[in-house]
Amino acid sequence: MRILRYAALLVLLAAVRVSAAAPALSASAAFLAATWEVLMYDHVDLRDGAWILQTSGLAVDGTVSQLAVLLKDPSPHLGVQAAGFLALIGPRAAAAVPALAEGVLDDRSADLRFACARALGRVGRPARSAAAPLAALLKDDDPVVRAAAAQALGRIGTDSALVRQALKAAVQDQDAEVRRAAAQALGPRTTR
Repeated sequence: MRILRYAALLVLLAAVRVSAAAPALSASAAFLAATWEVLMYDHVDLRDGAWILQTSGLAVDGTVSQLAVLLKDPSPHLGVQAAGFLALIGPRAAAAVPALAEGVLDDRSADLRFACARALGRVGRPARSAAAPLAALLKDDDPVVRAAAAQALGRIGTDSALVRQALKAAVQDQDAEVRRAAAQALGPRTTR
């Protein structure tokens, strides 16, 4: 395990050096590249991004804060990547919930709305303050985004009358995947 940790640190340092040497690469892109190297070095066996960051010697809170800032980057693509990393970090990414909640309402990119909804679902119960934006997302034009919102609501909890009402309406959605996700969110397993 110690060898993996050192390998991840070496890869991170190499990625930072390479990104510093490439002036065309933005600081945001360099940070994402370095984060990718750390979080993905053994993604098959290790699924807790917060643990991976800690064992690599990186501060989880600092990384979460930087990723939350990237959600608002002018390039939605960087925000999608940042939301994906926050999803990997899971409940320890709770500090990013306000930025993720803004991201689900961002009209620039369906991919960004999807990635932010998915990340909120992976954060779980600590993301309950994002229930209203997720409920609004159940009316998105993109059925994949609507399904992700329903799944996220199921993971964070459906205690609110507003959320339950929005999910009940989504059970009647024209898309089968949205209907399935909404029905599962309303089911007995919503107390996760």
